[in-house]
Amino acid sequence: MRRAILAWLLIVAVSSAAYADNTYSGMIGLFADANHRYQKVCPFEGPFAGMAKMWIWGVASTEETVGHARFRIVYPSNVLQSEIVANEALVNMSIGDLPGGIQVGYNGCRGGWHWLYCQTIYVTTHDETWIRVAEYPGSGLIQFKTCGDAIWKPAKEYTRLYLNSDLGQGTKHCVPPEELVVGAEDASWGAIKSLFAE
Repeated sequence: MRRAILAWLLIVAVSSAAYADNTYSGMIGLFADANHRYQKVCPFEGPFAGMAKMWIWGVASTEETVGHARFRIVYPSNVLQSEIVANEALVNMSIGDLPGGIQVGYNGCRGGWHWLYCQTIYVTTHDETWIRVAEYPGSGLIQFKTCGDAIWKPAKEYTRLYLNSDLGQGTKHCVPPEELVVGAEDASWGAIKSLFAE
């Protein structure tokens, strides 16, 4: 009986230490604007939905600086993915892709807020849906690699990007139309049609 109690105490101590080592190193969130203020794209008007930008931002915890991130993005069925632009001042390498899982290496260590990618998306219906940050395959976690001890530590999802949404709060929390406008050249409608051509 004594051995069983000692074994149980050892398991509790080890799991407590493991939990202490896995404190959150930061968060990754999705935004509708370049200033990480808006998490919602307001309902689109007219018979078609529309085009928007999705900004992927990270923020390190106050005690950490981070040099790598790994995560994936989960898209609903009413979103078509288009151009992805990396923050060239920050991202110096990446392995994988956003929907399958991506590992990103930074140009140096970062604390506080930093944007990683900006992606153009096409919302194809008026259904209220969202895009979210999810765990990197194989790890089961969203993660940052910290600079001080070079260990992969868990991170959290900060916010989802809500589409065609007012979440009962009206449009005051949606990205303003002037910030939503992206590349309205003549060629952009042809690019949209080509997505449906196959």
